[in-house]
Amino acid sequence: NALRLSAAREQDEALSKYASNAARAQSRLDQTDIVLGEATDIMRRIEELALTAFNDTTPQSERASIASEIRVLRTSLLGSANARDETGRALFGGFSTNADPFVDGVDGVSFVGDAGQPDLQVSESMRLRTGANGQDVFQPGTPDGAFEAIDSLLTLLETDVAASAEATGEGALNLTFDTSREPQDWTFSLAGPGGTVEIEVTLADGATGSAIDAISARSAETGVTATIDPTTGAISLAAPGTISVSDMAREDGGPGALATAAAPGEPPQPIVSPADTRDGVLDRLKEARSTFIDQRTEVGALAANASRQTDVITSRQTDMDLAISGLEDLDLAAALTRLQQLLLTRDASQQTYAKITQQTLFDYIR
Repeated sequence: NALRLSAAREQDEALSKYASNAARAQSRLDQTDIVLGEATDIMRRIEELALTAFNDTTPQSERASIASEIRVLRTSLLGSANARDETGRALFGGFSTNADPFVDGVDGVSFVGDAGQPDLQVSESMRLRTGANGQDVFQPGTPDGAFEAIDSLLTLLETDVAASAEATGEGALNLTFDTSREPQDWTFSLAGPGGTVEIEVTLADGATGSAIDAISARSAETGVTATIDPTTGAISLAAPGTISVSDMAREDGGPGALATAAAPGEPPQPIVSPADTRDGVLDRLKEARSTFIDQRTEVGALAANASRQTDVITSRQTDMDLAISGLEDLDLAAALTRLQQLLLTRDASQQTYAKITQQTLFDYIR
């Protein structure tokens, strides 16, 4: 019984630890759910503001006010991304819970946490996740990342131009790339009267000759020729028909105009990636909000699992308390029995001694 009682008490201690872990998991998951709800509301408001700003009847002065509100909302969203639980640990930092997992810089918001998925032991065979990872929720560094979509929206609002992902010209089109000092890889679609091709080229400031070579190498397929405009340094495209440049992308993937195109007699037109057009930005904002909703659904499922596991542990603790009580009662009964045996032995010894001491020498002679 003593061995069984010791084992039962050890199991009861383990159940207490599992109950504590389940409660901690439940708390973090509940807080994560609240934060994701707040993030979803922020993104919904930003979408509403974007729709208002993109209305052609909205004056630029109002767009500036809208941009100011969006910046405030962006700051609030960054606060949500760096939210902490009641113990001061970051909710979205993975295993890195001491420092803020998201940092805002000149190139936008970056993730400095890790991809870990913290969990806690809640039974002999089960570990339960205690939250969501920041990379999965905010998708930093991707076009569908919440902060990347917001930054692209702000860029559109600040330029006061309905940027397009395609530029066309009849017979001619001048193209100026927004290059940097560091060489970067570029891709774009070039269409002419002969057909459409994908151009891949590496460009840097003052080094656009490779674009001329790449376009000229495909002239037989497109009917488009390319030369350098000696006055502006732009690439002059020419063809006996319509010329179109679209689906442009740059290695750094940053928001804003990637190039400027000018057709004869038309004002210069900025070219952006399809994701940075008005429709593209709206789609990305919706996708970011959808990600928050999906992650919140997953966190809700984890919280429900933690609640169920808490009920299981409580039931097991009740059964274990009954078992321990039974074993302790059994030991008490054994102790009482032993005590009764000792008392009987004592009484018998005392009676024997008393009888012996009362006898005389004549009793023994008889």
